[in-house]
Amino acid sequence: MLRRRARHAVGFGVLDGRASAHFDDAESARHFHNRYCDLRKDEAPARPTYAVRDDAGRVHFWSEDGPGYVWPHGALSPSATAFFADAFATQMLFSSIPSVTALHAAALRRNDAAFALTGLSTAGKSTTALACVAAGAQLYSDERCVTTPHGTVPYPRTLNVRRGGLELLIDSLPPCDLRRRLAEHRGSDWNCVPFAEIFGASPLPEPAPLRAIFAIVGRDALPRSRAIEPAAMLPLAEPGAQVWARGIERVCALLALFGRVACFELVLGTPMETAKHVLARVDELGAA
Repeated sequence: MLRRRARHAVGFGVLDGRASAHFDDAESARHFHNRYCDLRKDEAPARPTYAVRDDAGRVHFWSEDGPGYVWPHGALSPSATAFFADAFATQMLFSSIPSVTALHAAALRRNDAAFALTGLSTAGKSTTALACVAAGAQLYSDERCVTTPHGTVPYPRTLNVRRGGLELLIDSLPPCDLRRRLAEHRGSDWNCVPFAEIFGASPLPEPAPLRAIFAIVGRDALPRSRAIEPAAMLPLAEPGAQVWARGIERVCALLALFGRVACFELVLGTPMETAKHVLARVDELGAA
């Protein structure tokens, strides 16, 4: 059986949830570990997933109680294998934790409120999130907004800052430690960056209630946002969202979350101007 080939395991978790990814090759496991070095949990996981090659070199992805997939387009690099394994493992993780919603979004804290930045993978979430940190926010995650009835919690998976985002941030941020650290990596992507490497010894923010979700919908010379209804947020923030429920219950759970927070469409300007705009919106909600 293919499962017997999976000799390399990486366990990780958040709150009371645990999952693991099992690989047949050490290099894929190393890439996965690098993503989750600050979320590592080595005790026996409840929800294992697998990424294993067959004799023809095709990678099979599956979980104990879910569907399986075969990558049909030839060989996968170790980094790509870890990327797809991530999707399986995080689905298993968050589906095992009741009352938790994990949006595909950057999550930050401003004073006593949490807020999220969601959008497509290349929309500018990480760039905008880092600019918000430079403007006075704290980062829970640039990848997952993990929110519970008791507040949004840290999910410090390592950051990936693309070359274009690096250049925008370096050109936009005022002189500060964050800008200096980014400038040291100018000229290429900066991948799998632990929080401590980019933020120094700053502690992770304490949980705070989620107050706003900003869905990135475009770019312009100046940033702007407009309030939208929860139903309008659903198609913008649903892709990549992970909850314990399935089918119509999943949709209802997401709509319930969106109904409890302020929802905005966000058009980006420069990173720093966008960060100031977003934080001003969040501050208005706190003053209301």
